[in-house]
Amino acid sequence: MNLLPESLKSKTIRYYGLSFQGRRQENQDSFLILPLGDDGFFFCIADGMGGNQGGRVASQIVTETIRSELQVIFKRAIKVNELKDVLERIYHFAQLSIKQKVQVNPELLGMGTTLICLLLYQGKYVFANIGDSRLYKIKGKRIIQSSIDHSAIEEMRIKHNGTLPDEFVNRYSHIITRCIDGGDDEPDIYPIDENAYDLKPGLSFLLCSDGLFNKNEEFDHGMIKSIFTPIPAEQIVKWLISYAYSKGSTDNITAIFIDTRKPRKRSYLANLTYPPVDGS
Repeated sequence: MNLLPESLKSKTIRYYGLSFQGRRQENQDSFLILPLGDDGFFFCIADGMGGNQGGRVASQIVTETIRSELQVIFKRAIKVNELKDVLERIYHFAQLSIKQKVQVNPELLGMGTTLICLLLYQGKYVFANIGDSRLYKIKGKRIIQSSIDHSAIEEMRIKHNGTLPDEFVNRYSHIITRCIDGGDDEPDIYPIDENAYDLKPGLSFLLCSDGLFNKNEEFDHGMIKSIFTPIPAEQIVKWLISYAYSKGSTDNITAIFIDTRKPRKRSYLANLTYPPVDGS
């Protein structure tokens, strides 16, 4: 089986993450990129919710809690059959961190955050999500949404086997059915029936908050072209954010692109200025 080498150094994995405030009064998104020695990487995005800065507090607490927990966990060698346990543990501590913060600061009651995570380790990977931040896999000329949104819209779409009326989407698009809020909500952890997926050459990933699709529920031609154009991960992320903003996104926009493809010659992509401005 053709897999990436166990040592996942920068020459094998190229990545870039960026968060943009966009048209909101503050940025309530947070993200974390954490190298795990020579054996792996951890990536996550948290999209906070809750007024009076509660969303910003929630997402920052969660990403910092995860950083601390992973630094403790990976002080020892981790086995592949423990990777999903690692994700389960960090989601548990993320919930606990919000609960403890609210107990100390009751005015923050009601704050919460989504959390999408990807863990690459020794040629394997696992991922988990809660809320409506997403993970996409990119292989060849295919883009696949691999996480399932925990939202009223997605639940109704699944129930009704397809698309929903625009009026329903507009009315309920803000409703999240699971989140990190100090409660008992649990993440979906993948794969379901095995310990981990094989990290094969050419497989890349996009993690994003829902601001990337705020006015564009699916990938359109512009987004697809940017992902498949052989440019550095930094340029892909900046282009995606600027493009989403130009299409009218009204939310914070955060994206991380993880690329395992072989570097290729620079290719042309229509220029979009970063940071984007109205009219760009």
